[in-house]
Amino acid sequence: MIRFLHFTSVLTLVSTLCLTGCGESGASTADGLAVIPVEQGLGRERRVSLSDFAARAVEYVVLDDAPKALVGEVYMLVLSGTGFYVAEKNYGAANSAVKYFDCSGRFVSTRGGIGHGPDEYVGVSYLAVDEENERVFVGGTGVIAYDRNNRRTARNDSIRSAQMAYRNGELLVFHYPSGEAEGDGSRVLFTRYSADDLTPRGEIRGADKGRVAVEVGFQVLCDRGNGLSFKEELSDTVWRFEGDSLRPACRLEMGRYRFPAEKMTFEAMNEWPDYYRLVDLLEGERYLFLSLQNGLMGDRTLLVYDKSDGACYIPKGDDGRQGLFVDGVRFTPRSLRRNRLVGELDLQDLLDRKERITDPALRAIAAGVTEQSNLVVALLSLKE
Repeated sequence: MIRFLHFTSVLTLVSTLCLTGCGESGASTADGLAVIPVEQGLGRERRVSLSDFAARAVEYVVLDDAPKALVGEVYMLVLSGTGFYVAEKNYGAANSAVKYFDCSGRFVSTRGGIGHGPDEYVGVSYLAVDEENERVFVGGTGVIAYDRNNRRTARNDSIRSAQMAYRNGELLVFHYPSGEAEGDGSRVLFTRYSADDLTPRGEIRGADKGRVAVEVGFQVLCDRGNGLSFKEELSDTVWRFEGDSLRPACRLEMGRYRFPAEKMTFEAMNEWPDYYRLVDLLEGERYLFLSLQNGLMGDRTLLVYDKSDGACYIPKGDDGRQGLFVDGVRFTPRSLRRNRLVGELDLQDLLDRKERITDPALRAIAAGVTEQSNLVVALLSLKE
């Protein structure tokens, strides 16, 4: 990663600052940060429905089923101001270019394509969206920006990061691995690029966290549309970046499931199933959805944390399956922007439960679903 000697913005973290972002009730640390009881949540299940979290009725969008619009296994599903961007998990395949659909589900185009040309990328590792100008930034080997008319507006093949977010005319790229502390005790958290031409603008820095070198690191970035939340490797602190303020939001109490620093090596992989790592974080005004993975390649577990009462638990449906469901149909959350949760419904559940679905809107959709149908997106405005 390129380092810069002069910065247009230098931010300092104040670790003793209390923030009510991750939780308003329950336990707190000595410095006033709310504690999310992850270890406790992993041992507690609660029967809930997706509609329990809704401020209003769940919305459904059936994506266009034209052959060029079909989506395989979802990797990223991001809501924009006018529709959806979808990236697939079939890395490098001919049909794995980023697909764009409007709000009605009509397929509009792919953004760029798979290949080695000036407007193409060899694969997709991350997406960032500028909602106001309807630009999408596709990260893979470098970053390419496309405008609303699917024209490439900028490209920078030197950017190397799996996570990034658009904010106020800039692309913020999560620095990995996080920089070692320098003489002033600060380290690099994000590298800043102009969204117009992807030229570097400087760095965002924070206080040292006593980082130790590891062979394997885990970082999580949540672009909430109106702010960023993130957690670094070996840290149990979730940070919040809003406006020009960067501050700690809450702590994850992993207990016996937290990865010890000395076990974060490939030689210790056989012991990794004893621990969990946070692989995704979706933060709304009231709810946090935390995706944890057992070890490196183990099963994922979804936890819900309710900031209003401090409850942390594994959600499950009426049939006892873990996860989020609406009328018995599994819902997989993918992104959360401006307190709207977006994800897809399980096609097989829709096929199997057609006659048992009670929601009229969902029942009508299920009636037309076949094994060849495209993705069914669900959108949920969350309670505040």
